Order: sequence, then C-alpha cells, then structure tokens
Amino acid sequence: MAQVVAAPAQLDLQAVATNPFAIAVSAAFTDFSGDAVPWSEITGWAVSGGTSPEITSPSAGVVLVSWTPAQTSAIGTPGGTYGLSCYISGFGPFTLIGGVLGAISPFTPGVASVGPVSLSLAVGLGTVALEVARA
Repeated sequence: MAQVVAAPAQLDLQAVATNPFAIAVSAAFTDFSGDAVPWSEITGWAVSGGTSPEITSPSAGVVLVSWTPAQTSAIGTPGGTYGLSCYISGFGPFTLIGGVLGAISPFTPGVASVGPVSLSLAVGLGTVALEVARA
C-alpha cells in the first residue's frame, strides 16, 4: 500500500540517570525550490515530553539540547517519548525528530554511542537534513 507520511524522523535517546546528557543537532533547511532557508528564519525550538531541557544555538545551523543530572534522574526507565520541534519562517511548529527518551541506572553496563546519526525529512515548507551526535 502506498503512503504519504509527514512524520518526524525517529531517534530514540537513552541517558544515564544522574548524569548530564546533551545532543547536538546540526540542521540544514531548504525550501521547495531547493534554496537554503536562513538560520535566522528557524525559531521557537522546543522539546515536548516530560522534561524541559535547555536549548541553545551555539552557532548557525546547530542546536544543543541539554538535560541536567536532575532531569535525567526524573526521566526514569522506561521513560517516555519526546519530540524536538521548531518554527520555519514563522510556520509550524514542525516536529523534526522524536522517539523514546529513557534513562538507565548509572550501574547498568552498556555500549555508548556518540553518532553522528544522519536523518532527513520533508516538512510542509521543504526538507530538513539533520545530523545528531552526543555532545
């Protein structure tokens, strides 16, 4: 069956409870003509879900999403879901990435990954290319 789906790119995140956790999202926005959307037109970054991490933009094209130790402790296991959204040229919000957000015990062994993960999606105004890495 053919489908047209306007859904966020899926990216599950897992932090370690009591530790700070951050992701760096590099984003490039293009309109339907293929022209780059200026970074100044990308506003209103927000994370939905049970936590309110700090969101900063240290440089054009990059957003840093940071959870404090207290926030990672509050996420819990299995956690919940999250979504990272923004406005593009005043329209939106558009949810760009989303998935499961969980936190494991600091005593649980595992394999760390730092990315980067490359994602792309179409939104109502064009396309977005994303690269996400642990910051």
